[in-house]
Amino acid sequence: LGDVVVILAGRTLPDVSDPDDLDIEHLVAKRELDPFDKERVEQFFEAHNVEVEPGVIESATLLSGGVPGDLTRMVDRLRAEEDRKDPFFD
Repeated sequence: LGDVVVILAGRTLPDVSDPDDLDIEHLVAKRELDPFDKERVEQFFEAHNVEVEPGVIESATLLSGGVPGDLTRMVDRLRAEEDRKDPFFD
């Protein structure tokens, strides 16, 4: 298992203390990631095949704080709105 890398993404570092005393806390590396700027938010929407007007990108950047998880919820909501317009779902 010495070559195994596990990546956990989130806002808080999980408790990695081990009840079996395997002493793995020294193997955890915490990285702070910068929030997405306007350009990255636009790329995020493009990568998720969501077309939005230019003003929406700026609003999404401000409202989400550039946090990818919040942007994902926005994408999901926009997709749901588009699905409601699709006659297939009527």
